[in-house]
Amino acid sequence: MKSSLLRFLLVLSLFPVLRCTGDARGMFKVAPAGGYALTFDDDSIEAWYGIRDLLKKYQVRATFFVTNVEQLSNSQIEMLFKLEFDGHEIGFHGRNHLELNQYIRENSLDDYIRTEVIPGYEEMVADGFAPTSFAYPGGSRNKTADEELLKYFKIIRGVSESQRHVPAHNVDKIDDVFYDFDGNRIVNGLGIDNHLAISVDDLTTGFRRALDRREVLILYAHKPSYGDSAYTINIPYLEKILKSAHELGLRSFRISDLVP
Repeated sequence: MKSSLLRFLLVLSLFPVLRCTGDARGMFKVAPAGGYALTFDDDSIEAWYGIRDLLKKYQVRATFFVTNVEQLSNSQIEMLFKLEFDGHEIGFHGRNHLELNQYIRENSLDDYIRTEVIPGYEEMVADGFAPTSFAYPGGSRNKTADEELLKYFKIIRGVSESQRHVPAHNVDKIDDVFYDFDGNRIVNGLGIDNHLAISVDDLTTGFRRALDRREVLILYAHKPSYGDSAYTINIPYLEKILKSAHELGLRSFRISDLVP
């Protein structure tokens, strides 16, 4: 059953507080530590829930960026509540998974905020969630949109521009997927779905850099599965990644943990 009216009103009252007007620089700092932030996009709720024990095994606190919230069933919402109870973060990924730049070419940024951001956020609130992080659908973003969305969200995750153009080997050389605790509220993720063909050894080079420099390697995937289709991540492969990070002693971060 969906959340009570009391919880709805309480969480709704938080929304204006999220309109952050200042930059995180100059505020207290999050203590730097070598780590990684594992994130998942879209609405594969059952598949995410299915790796719940795997995440517990390796002490992972992930961030799940949810889209199409109005289409979620009560059972899916309960699964998200349980993931949140486990210590994971429920973030926002747009109401209808619209790619920003394509949308604003035909409409406007104000239209995007009015139709894609605010209604979707309110639907999440109605279901009992209060997301403080946002991930751009398709990684489509621009600086003006960043500035506007940071009025509503604590931190925003994009995708690596480097990875769009260069095969993601030697992950330790892909600077834009590492967060160095400088207070930046825009971070980029490295895609690790099957079709991107990043080996565990490739990722381990990134984990070692994160450990040595006390940075956080940002990762994103979509649907965990035992198959090898695009936009899914093979579960045995995922476990090897998590085991490598765990053996190195890396800390697992949620996206909103990265800034005050």
